[in-house]
Amino acid sequence: IDEPVRGGVGKPANVYRLTSNASTLTPKAYDAMLATVLDATRGRVGERGYEAILNDVADKLAGDEPSTGTFDERLRGARKLLAQIGANVEVQRSGNTVRLRGSDCPLASLVSVHPELCSVVANVIARRLGRPVRDCCNRSDELPRCCFETIVGRAA
Repeated sequence: IDEPVRGGVGKPANVYRLTSNASTLTPKAYDAMLATVLDATRGRVGERGYEAILNDVADKLAGDEPSTGTFDERLRGARKLLAQIGANVEVQRSGNTVRLRGSDCPLASLVSVHPELCSVVANVIARRLGRPVRDCCNRSDELPRCCFETIVGRAA
């Protein structure tokens, strides 16, 4: 899908994203396996244990890199990390709100059944930014889109 983007200087920009037809190109076994592992884990360890495991996952994905440097440096690092796991996001700023918005979701086939996966990614970003991050992902469309939001102390 080709979506025109308005604003800025120069030629009109377009954002491209895959349609739902592209889902046939990705291996389904990975999705089915992960969904089954998540369900079995939750069933085995209960809600509290499951939440603890997901926090451990966020810690491992975030890595050992401390949240130092300016906010913009940490934001660049978070975007780079997200890109490595397949979530390419653009930064939108409005006053003291900073939103990371993706054109699609690397976990699209799972997040409607396992929305907690969006929270894991939000926790990864929070660890990298050194501040709370809220998941504002769209899980209702044919192709879910990532969205994460944080508030900075002053206009970023």
